[in-house]
Amino acid sequence: MKIAVNNFLLVIFSDDEKHIIEEVTSNIQKSYNILQHRFVVKVNNYSVLSMYRKEVLSIGNQVIIYNGIIPNPELCKKFSIDALKYYDFQAAIAFIDENSDRILVVRDSFGTRAVFYTCLIPRNLFIISSDLELIRKMLEMLGIELHTDIIALYEFMINGYISRNRTLFKEIKKLEAGQYLELLINNKVQFTTAYYWNPEFEIKSDNNSYRVSELIDALFDNLYIKNIPKDENVGLYFSGGLDTTLITSALLSIPIYSSKIFNLISVYFREDPRDLNYISRALHDLKKIMDYDKLKRVLIHEVSLNKYLSIYLNLLRKHLRNLGLPSQGDAALPYLLVAHIANRYNPRYMVTGDGGDGLFGGYDMDVAFLLDSLMSLRITEAIKVFRNIKRSKKIVIGQLVHYMLDLFPSLKYYYIRRKLIKIASKNLAQKKKIVNLISHYISRTHLVNLSNGYTLFKRMLFKYLKYKLPLLALTNTKAHEYFGIALMFPFLTRKIVRAVLQLNDRVFFLPLGSRSIQRIILKIIGFSPEIYMQSKVGFSTTDYVLRSSLLNVMKHKIMRSPIATKYFNLCDVSNKLELLNLYNAIMLIEDEEH
Repeated sequence: MKIAVNNFLLVIFSDDEKHIIEEVTSNIQKSYNILQHRFVVKVNNYSVLSMYRKEVLSIGNQVIIYNGIIPNPELCKKFSIDALKYYDFQAAIAFIDENSDRILVVRDSFGTRAVFYTCLIPRNLFIISSDLELIRKMLEMLGIELHTDIIALYEFMINGYISRNRTLFKEIKKLEAGQYLELLINNKVQFTTAYYWNPEFEIKSDNNSYRVSELIDALFDNLYIKNIPKDENVGLYFSGGLDTTLITSALLSIPIYSSKIFNLISVYFREDPRDLNYISRALHDLKKIMDYDKLKRVLIHEVSLNKYLSIYLNLLRKHLRNLGLPSQGDAALPYLLVAHIANRYNPRYMVTGDGGDGLFGGYDMDVAFLLDSLMSLRITEAIKVFRNIKRSKKIVIGQLVHYMLDLFPSLKYYYIRRKLIKIASKNLAQKKKIVNLISHYISRTHLVNLSNGYTLFKRMLFKYLKYKLPLLALTNTKAHEYFGIALMFPFLTRKIVRAVLQLNDRVFFLPLGSRSIQRIILKIIGFSPEIYMQSKVGFSTTDYVLRSSLLNVMKHKIMRSPIATKYFNLCDVSNKLELLNLYNAIMLIEDEEH
């Protein structure tokens, strides 16, 4: 297994640009200590400049720069596009061969590591990086003006993420999860992008043989055994919630890790001691039912909320630019806290549970069912649902529009307007109140109407996997990479997706999301009802940042921003969440240092 937090910058340029490129990249290397090494390869009439942070793999004349986790580096020796379909890795990888006119850059299947690129055709210049900020800074030094993609900006404001290959800058694109970029360098630089793996490939399968028991087996057998390094200092974030309790229990019980020592890191806010109660209760059960001696140390940290709220103001600009987060319910602030504290104990490797629920219950069954009813002209059915939730009708319509925009991208250009931001934000604030009701309604009343195979519901899950889940993973990854810590997502493997998407529809559409499965497993293991029946599933950024002292700082920043006054009517920002979304959007497209 190879692990590296290895930010990289690749620049392909002609001889005409040699002087200016060398000057600009030297300035970038001085400004950013994450790029410590560089080398240049000559390919035909072009030069390929590679800058990176850590070690690289070198096989003959081939140099492989990677950022993330490669379980089996031997597979790189026989690298091919076809091999990527079967290659389980969580990394961004660049393959550079001195004897070839081809360069390949690959993003992992679930987008846990980022890859951005830009092509400047008139100048025969191509730039690729693991960090959007590096490309943005380089273009600025080259005197190239960046233009805001307004469609992407509004999409972020509505959906909380930017789908497909767009970013907030028209000139910069991103590789999608499961996609690769191929450059051919002859008399000019030509490039193509294509998918080597896509969740939609699995959705089209007609095999519905998986059972829930097989799903659980896949979760444990395929994930932890293959992806936990045997010779690394491993850290585990432990909140006492369902995700982290399940992951910790699994790792402590796997026989091949019988001699391995883990570091358990817990964090709670002094201003909110409830988290400490969860942590203490879960640790008490762990001592009784697991091999507690495997824990080298249990590190429980009390932190001051006010101290970290000030750090939060710089979080997006420094670590999470262009990721579209944080928004309601995400854990960007806890991510930063955990990474900051873990850095004191020097683990190269951390395991997290966030994002796993997206593979089971992360899709919105309520709106998916309504959309399916309307598109199938089962109008009476849809009306009954609306009557049951008549007080939340506006909320459901907002979410319905949200998904129709995903299904029919051309609608975005006609329907992205300021009012939709308000509708969508209201939906986000209220959605939890109706999900249980509609899930129950679907499973009990209309189960017989659900067809097998490629259903709209699975299509909704595909959208979630392809666009939303990589964003959650990237947020966590970036916070840890800043401190040189590699992050592993045990749930994010293709075998699990295949199992979920091939579940029999009568199982798939029951309201048995990941939380229910987790509760069942923890009960079987031996945890007390206080643990497996708890309501806590983590603590969100918005629980802590939407307070008066921070809101005043945000308002002051917004009022001074030309972007805010140009694209938004500030009089319509009526609640705290809308204010947070607007502030985040501004932070994503402004450089506060200037």
